[in-house]
Amino acid sequence: MTALPIEELRKRALRFNDELAQQKLSAAPADFPWYPYGTVNNFVHLDRLLRGTNRDLATLINGLPIADVGAADG
Repeated sequence: MTALPIEELRKRALRFNDELAQQKLSAAPADFPWYPYGTVNNFVHLDRLLRGTNRDLATLINGLPIADVGAADG
């Protein structure tokens, strides 16, 4: 199983967030409001909250399915 450290996911999420913002700007019609809230912001909170072995998400999920419940963005 490949390590999946939360600090690396946070870095990637923040880089992706910048790219996503640029894509939204270039593709958005004037009459279409994009979802106004950050969709990857929780990685910052997870990075601050998780400790020890819990920082490796691959270990936490152990190959099991993951459900994205209550993400607030549909």
